[in-house]
Amino acid sequence: MAFYALKVLGVAYLVYLAMRSFRSASALGAPGKSTTRSLRQIYRNGALVSLTNPKISLLMLALLPQFINPAAAHPETQIALMGTMHAIIAGMVHTLVVGFSGEISRRLKSSGGMQRVMRWAAGTLFLSFGVRLAFTQRP
Repeated sequence: MAFYALKVLGVAYLVYLAMRSFRSASALGAPGKSTTRSLRQIYRNGALVSLTNPKISLLMLALLPQFINPAAAHPETQIALMGTMHAIIAGMVHTLVVGFSGEISRRLKSSGGMQRVMRWAAGTLFLSFGVRLAFTQRP
């Protein structure tokens, strides 16, 4: 009964998101209408999301031990060094992504045709997920 109730709620929510996307005026928000946040707030939010996201911790716990030499005097130093290297490389990649995404976002927001395509693509995706969920059988 719980599976069925959750499934119905999930389908209804996905259909709601699809209809909202189809009716929306813009996929990315109106140009020039953005909330202004300080760099400190943006950084704090990003750090909080990263720290509370268990995926990276689980990835590190599953991946790093394979590369550690257990016979070494300080295996914890090896783990710390590899984790630090990962953080530095990820930071550089994320900085590039943020730098380019700002310009791409500005261009997409100014293109009405691209807004329509993205709005309909998102709506179609939500609707297809809803249909798929509707036909999912209990495990």
